[in-house]
Amino acid sequence: MDIATLIIILAVIVDIILAVQASVVANDKGYDTSLYGWLCFFSGGLGLLLVIALPNQELQHTSEKILLEQQKANELQKKTNELLEKLIGTDSLPASDAPTAETAEDTPPEEYRPFDGSKYWVCPKCKRMNANILDYCSQCGEHKQ
Repeated sequence: MDIATLIIILAVIVDIILAVQASVVANDKGYDTSLYGWLCFFSGGLGLLLVIALPNQELQHTSEKILLEQQKANELQKKTNELLEKLIGTDSLPASDAPTAETAEDTPPEEYRPFDGSKYWVCPKCKRMNANILDYCSQCGEHKQ
């Protein structure tokens, strides 16, 4: 066996190893393994670079699912806010702008105190004023007592 034959056999073995690795990487990224395996076998290292550059389809599908769920949650929150506005007759306030009762002087007037049939109740943990129809604080999640 001469040196040229040995080099050709070694190149074919390396090419097969690259093709198998390209198939594994393509499978991990959600692509057809045989297509990219053969592509890498016939094109050598360039095929492996192509497989490495492929976007990860599994990650893209997961990101799309998360985005759709987030959009559904946002729509549900918007509908909930609209319903609360209709029920209590006021505009909703963001958590940062919501009135709180931090000291005795800041305690809400009698008509806004909890459990007296008023529109609002004050969270004992964060002192946020919440709509009386809510069972949990909209800022910290504390249960209405």
